[in-house]
Amino acid sequence: MDSTVLIAIVMSASAVLAAAVTGMYAYRASRKNSEQTRAIEQDKLSTDSWDRQVKAWREDVVALRTQRAEDLRTFEAYKAECTSQVEKLTRQIKDLQRQRDEDEERHRRERQALIAWVRAVVPIFRESGIPFPPLPPGVLDLDA
Repeated sequence: MDSTVLIAIVMSASAVLAAAVTGMYAYRASRKNSEQTRAIEQDKLSTDSWDRQVKAWREDVVALRTQRAEDLRTFEAYKAECTSQVEKLTRQIKDLQRQRDEDEERHRRERQALIAWVRAVVPIFRESGIPFPPLPPGVLDLDA
């Protein structure tokens, strides 16, 4: 075999091998670049998604603050109404207690007047021999 043919075969094989290595390198570099591009696009989408999410959260915060303010107004109105009712009922209770105390005092005075009348009339009935029903215990205690 001729040395030039041998050199040509070796050179051809080297060229094929170099082309294969270069192709593999180019394929790996292309794949790596493609993955980097996809990661960048994903990050961009994530950033856009994050921005949309933050905007939605801020809108939710505004809505919740508005709702909280309305709830607070409703609560304050309800609290004022309840306070008014409690004050009204407290006044009614005090009036009823005062009325009860006045009634008890009036009944006590009426009983005392009635007992005084019975103490004055019973001896007259006894002296005159007029029958009368039995009296409750303690009514005729002349010491009282």
